[in-house]
Amino acid sequence: LILVCDVGGGTTDFSLIVLKESEGTPRFERIAVGDHLILGGDNIDLALAKKVASKFKSGSQLSSDKWKTLCHRCREAKEKILDNNVPSVRITIKGEGRSLIAGTLAADLTASDLESVLLDDFYPYVDTRDELKIDKGKEITDFGLPFEKESAVTRHIIQFLEHHRETVKKTLFKDPVPDFILFNGG
Repeated sequence: LILVCDVGGGTTDFSLIVLKESEGTPRFERIAVGDHLILGGDNIDLALAKKVASKFKSGSQLSSDKWKTLCHRCREAKEKILDNNVPSVRITIKGEGRSLIAGTLAADLTASDLESVLLDDFYPYVDTRDELKIDKGKEITDFGLPFEKESAVTRHIIQFLEHHRETVKKTLFKDPVPDFILFNGG
């Protein structure tokens, strides 16, 4: 049983695939496909932007353009921290007009901030069935997209596996515990 987790920039998709033999030749057969979740790297970047924005001086208001810039800078900072193992990245949003210098906002995105957002919000350890309750509604948030209310990818994975428990049992005569997991996507 192979669980395919496609966590991309803007979406997440899950599939279950089995390897079967057909006329002496191995072939892959997809036995389950999950919902197309609007949850991915963009959501992580938004969460990081909220974390960084909370570090700006109090009373700072971000225009739509500045918010988009902050999200973009947070994505770049995330990639620098993860790719180069740097402890933090300074994020600066320039002021405008007469407040070009005085209106400049700056804060650090730290490796600790990134780890906290990733592990606490998007990939938490899920231990019990009680932790699997997912609010299945959509939430219109930044950029007007209908994001998933539940940001924990791990909860969505487990719910997907539980949802397809009977299909796996019927096909492989076992519980839906993957033998292999293939992660792909952005």
